Amino acid sequence: MGRRLKKKNSSKKKSTPSKSRKERGDIRPEVYGLLLSALGILLALAIISYHRSDPVGFLTEGNIYQIKNLLGAFGATVSAWLFQWTLGYPILFLPILLIAAGIFLMFRRPLGALIRFAIVLFSWSLWLSVVLATPQALQTFGNPESFYPSGLIGGMLAVYLVKIFSKFGAVFLLVIFFLVLSIITFRIPFSAVPLAIVRAIQEGFVLLIGLFKQVKLPSREAKPERKRARKVVPEVETTIPEMEADRQDPYYHPSLPSEAEVEQREPEIDRPLEILTKARDLVPDSQSTEEPVGEESADDVADQNLPGQQADFEIQEAHKEKELDYDALIRDSLSRYQFPSTDLLYEPDEQPENLTEEELRKNARLLEETLAQFGVKASVVRVVEGPVITLYEVRPAQGVKISQIVGLQDDLALAMQAKGIRIIAPIPGKAAIGIEIPNRSPSIVYFKSIVRSETFINAQGNLILGLGKTISGEVYWADLTKMPHLLIAGATGSGKSVGINTMIASLLYRMPPSDLKFVLIDPKKLELSIYTKLKDHYLAICSELDEIVVTHPQNAIMILRSVINEMEERYDKLAALGVRDILAYNRKIEEYQQQGESSEEFRKLPY
Repeated sequence: MGRRLKKKNSSKKKSTPSKSRKERGDIRPEVYGLLLSALGILLALAIISYHRSDPVGFLTEGNIYQIKNLLGAFGATVSAWLFQWTLGYPILFLPILLIAAGIFLMFRRPLGALIRFAIVLFSWSLWLSVVLATPQALQTFGNPESFYPSGLIGGMLAVYLVKIFSKFGAVFLLVIFFLVLSIITFRIPFSAVPLAIVRAIQEGFVLLIGLFKQVKLPSREAKPERKRARKVVPEVETTIPEMEADRQDPYYHPSLPSEAEVEQREPEIDRPLEILTKARDLVPDSQSTEEPVGEESADDVADQNLPGQQADFEIQEAHKEKELDYDALIRDSLSRYQFPSTDLLYEPDEQPENLTEEELRKNARLLEETLAQFGVKASVVRVVEGPVITLYEVRPAQGVKISQIVGLQDDLALAMQAKGIRIIAPIPGKAAIGIEIPNRSPSIVYFKSIVRSETFINAQGNLILGLGKTISGEVYWADLTKMPHLLIAGATGSGKSVGINTMIASLLYRMPPSDLKFVLIDPKKLELSIYTKLKDHYLAICSELDEIVVTHPQNAIMILRSVINEMEERYDKLAALGVRDILAYNRKIEEYQQQGESSEEFRKLPY
């Protein structure tokens, strides 16, 4: 027994330090609560200061667009994800919930009490997100252009509500959800809702009746006869104790009689007549027959301006706006428009040297010797030198198959010390095989030489694109109207950006602003930003967007839908005039204008 007692005593002594630590308290809940509250505040600031044009991503070095979010790149990225892919602005319930949880932890309150609050807050946020998306869904019949400011979840729910239940059903369901949430949140009994509605309707009717009586009372008085003497009736103070007592009734309204008035109505039928009789007795007889000296009645003043008499005031005619000829203004503007000068383009001081005839003959012999080493007899019949590539036309001997020469492509590149060659087997329209070999020092093709060339200036087409030069050095151009679906692809550094800028510059040197409009979309934000200065001339922009050159994905969706709407309207106009393309449409409009016919609806359309 003694040993057991000692063990018990020892255990008590050991438990004493742990109890003292509990008394001192654990500070971890307070730290967690503080961190949760801070995170909630940061999220709230990021969502509140969300801006649609802010770039998304943490690598923003060299970005020319200034971030407007209060928390910089972090706030722009986090808020964009939360805003666009969840509930929009109602997603603020998340930071509110985090702040509340942090406060509960700091004050050591059980988090289970927040469950009902979280569910109710989420329900209200979801309902509000759907409400924010409903107007646009109703206007577009369930095909909104963007889910702003409702977010993806609220926008999709609004779209399905409108598509499934139509406009009236969607609004009706939103009202029902609002009533249900109000009853659950504020614990309002359902029976009180119709009573409150009936009471509000009754009060509205009472108010309308009172206003109606106040408006109709002046019309009951008899109109004064013309040139009748005005009588000055002194004010008669009449005090009715019963009415003063009735006004203290909380249910008293000026338009409704009180209980005391109803009881005393029969004996007081002649009371107004008695009051008027007393007031008439107080008026002197002299005032009833004589008019005041020096005063004119309103009827006398009105008689002075009888018909036939000349008025003593000036009558000003209505202002008429001067109409201008819109088409004439356009023609005048085109006549004064100055195309950009070619002096703006770069031109090298020294022209690159071409390959000499001796070098070309040497390469031709080397090519024939290389083919002979592999047992292929062929001879070079023609050499076409280009700025970048030289074409060697090779005619094989009789009995030599084309496949034998094609199979030697890599061996020929090794022998000619070229990065790579291309074999055209055979050349269309010729009895020869073409072997293209890159020049060791390729020359640069400058855009100025293309713009000034006779081929580009005299090119017959609508939207001429200067694309460069052929192997033989001839200027090559193409008409965009004959290839409306154009895809430019290539590896990094292959010249895609140079090609796009060359095409745009070609159009600027040939088409005036009235005949051509651009819609520029640049997700990279660096390629097409230099064209923002053309916004008043060549760029077609949307007034609802805050960008000239579109870079944000949501803005790109909106402006592309605007382009689709423009396309559909143009199809309707083409169908109305019975033409198939814009060229025939504009030609027909010019014919109408020459005949003196013009219409506000049908005008010349730019590309």
